[in-house]
Amino acid sequence: MTTVPHCRTLVLAVTAACLIGGGCGSTTRSQAASGPSPAIAGQVPRATGDVPFERAWELTLPSRVERSWIGEQVPELVFFQVEGDHSIHCIDARSGQTRWITEALPKAILGEAFVQRLVQPGEREKEVRIEERLFIVVDDTVYCYDVATGQRVWHYLLPFAPATGPLASGATEGNLRVFIGDWNDRLQVITLHQTTDEKQVRFPYVVWQMNLPGTILSTGIETEDLNYFGDTAGHLRCFKLDRTQVWDLQTGGSIEGGATVRGRALYAGNDGNAVHAINRLTGERLGQFNLQGPVRSRPFWFSGEPDRLYVWIDSPDMSIGGLAALRVQPDNVAYTDGNKHALEVVRMGQDWLVPGARRLVGSTPLHLLLADDAAQVVWAVQRGSGKVEWTWNVSKNWPKAGASVVHLVPYHDRTDTLRSLIAADDQGNVTAFRVFGFVPTPAQLATGITSRSLANQAAPAPAAAKPKDAAPKAE
Repeated sequence: MTTVPHCRTLVLAVTAACLIGGGCGSTTRSQAASGPSPAIAGQVPRATGDVPFERAWELTLPSRVERSWIGEQVPELVFFQVEGDHSIHCIDARSGQTRWITEALPKAILGEAFVQRLVQPGEREKEVRIEERLFIVVDDTVYCYDVATGQRVWHYLLPFAPATGPLASGATEGNLRVFIGDWNDRLQVITLHQTTDEKQVRFPYVVWQMNLPGTILSTGIETEDLNYFGDTAGHLRCFKLDRTQVWDLQTGGSIEGGATVRGRALYAGNDGNAVHAINRLTGERLGQFNLQGPVRSRPFWFSGEPDRLYVWIDSPDMSIGGLAALRVQPDNVAYTDGNKHALEVVRMGQDWLVPGARRLVGSTPLHLLLADDAAQVVWAVQRGSGKVEWTWNVSKNWPKAGASVVHLVPYHDRTDTLRSLIAADDQGNVTAFRVFGFVPTPAQLATGITSRSLANQAAPAPAAAKPKDAAPKAE
């Protein structure tokens, strides 16, 4: 039996419910902002035929969608959890084909899902195969599914009350570690018992745990077998797989939304209205940028924007809260003493703010697709200027008559290759819209590069006309 959380934990549970409800890539707010954002209040939303998106595929699910996500590890797949039996449907994000459907589950998933790539031994000597596993927490149980087939590999009834989704780390099953935060201010780590006999059954168990001064409210992040977690006491920590704490840094505010890694830097925001840049290997501070509101969601970035970090600011004040684009420029500051190594820093500044934005529901190289609490209205934000260029009411010209859009899939595609908006209505019908062809970046658009100009550059030059033979001279 799982113990009942104490009073302080129950208060934190309310906060976590808000964090979980938004889905991946969304921001959470303690109070809903009143009225529409000034950026879209005067705009008339376009219909589906008036936007550069085309209908890519349609799908009918057995019931309404209650959760959806596209993992950063497998952006080619979109997952839907439906009401009723709470089963998870794995769909090809480009074609709309159903890959598999899980068994019925008791409840909706807790926190974020996580997909891990494992290196497994092959049938031949020195042969290896790559397998992908989906990890989710439902109620008090962690499930592991094979992403290729949807078959359950194993599950484990947790001996604690989970507060986050799972983070799976380790390249093989031999060093697999599944990190989950609990409501008693501990980090719990699960592994699989390894056997020497194929007939013996492998089983999961808690291999180690760590007491913390605060509660972990968001799934951690991992890279190169290093695992990073923030807690409500304001600490950022780095752990190895074997319970070794590499470093611990106090940020001065509760960290509720988790961190993100880019190169050598770890970025995390807190409710002290600050974004911190940290050397992920040593825990040294590289930079800090102060905002006008708390940051309670994970920052994110795109591969095509090396000097850009996006941060959600949580405030009911429209002039403060929304999505902020920050400039981040790693730099080295040399000491006058030539015997000392240069000081590594990250310089940060704000480029623009989109007031009232709460969710990221898609992107192209030119636009971010954002939304507030209105499920069917999408904003196209020009990534260079932060200006809302047009809005789109997805319900207009919706393929199914008599249905209304109630769900937009929140996701973050770092490579901007999916370029889709995926929406679901109140009857379980899903439609995916996509931008096909060339889409310029803001820098390319400023220099006049378009699909037509690129086609003209690629076209071969017309061959020069051959001169006509001269007429014979008269004798």
